[in-house]
This record gives sequence, C-alpha cells and structure tokens, in this order.
Amino acid sequence: MIVEGFFIEDFDGLIFDVKGLLHPPDRVIAYLRYFPDVRGDRKRKGVRYHKAYSLAERDAILGAKKPEYLYFDPVFGMFLEGVPRSRIARIYDPRKRLSQLLKEDKSSLEAAAVYLALEITRRARIPLSSLGISGSMLVDLAKEGSDVDLVVFGEENSRKAYRAVGDLMAEEENVRA
Repeated sequence: MIVEGFFIEDFDGLIFDVKGLLHPPDRVIAYLRYFPDVRGDRKRKGVRYHKAYSLAERDAILGAKKPEYLYFDPVFGMFLEGVPRSRIARIYDPRKRLSQLLKEDKSSLEAAAVYLALEITRRARIPLSSLGISGSMLVDLAKEGSDVDLVVFGEENSRKAYRAVGDLMAEEENVRA
C-alpha cells in the first residue's frame, strides 16, 4: 500500500511525495517535489533536479508539464495533485531505503540518519521495521545541508517514537524536530 512518507516517480522522471493514507482507485494523491532541470542544484545518476518548495510552484510546474495530474477530487471538494496509477514508474518505500542504508556505505548524512533511527528504536522499544527514511534521502537527491526525514509507521509506534525524540532533543542539542 502506498501511503504518506512514500515517494513515487512517473515515467518522465518527475518525483512526487505521497499525501495521505487513502487514494482514488485511478491515481495516488501526491505532490510534485523534484523534477529534471538542467539548472537544478541536486544530481542523481548524471541528471540534475530542481526541488519545488511551495504549493504554488508545484502547481505551476505541474500545470505546464503534466496538467492531467491536476484534478478535481469530489471527496475533498477541491483541486489536488494526483499521479495516475498507469503513469507510476517507481515506488519509493521509506522502510526499504532504511534497510538498504543499514547494509551499504553511507555519506555522513546517511550515517546520521541510520544512527538516529537506531537510537529512536532503542529508546522507544519499537521494531526497526516500523521506521523509514523519507525526503531527499529516500530518492537519492540529498545534498549538503539536507535534513533527515524519518517516518514511523503505526499509531502506537509513532507515539513511542515521539516520546523518544522528545527525550533525545532534551539531551542532544543537534537533534531537533
């Protein structure tokens, strides 16, 4: 199941962050986050990417590149961004990314993410499989100064992790929410 925290990529290399837990049958509600751009300040496999920040920027870029991804959702009663399921080329699962990072050589940022995940699971006494890496690190577009985006799956696990992060923040000045 594709849920918030996951990212998806379409066949044209546009990368979206998934929103919510439930989606229409024909598409996944997800907002443009990265797109190929020769002027982009992030690079993956020789391709430069730009990160879209504001909702207005995301909508404008998507309106120009993929207007069919902007649609009126009758359940929400508003226009949303959504990638048709038939256009999804790749699904990025945060739990799989964390699992990969545990096994491979890491950048200093990735090592910090793994340390933080392990420390949270130890303090919260939750399974490591309930945590994942999201954001730029999930799609291999992190750069110097990128933050660590951890996601926790499951309500009880999330509550325990929340308390553990609070304890960590009180003890370590370089940990912040």
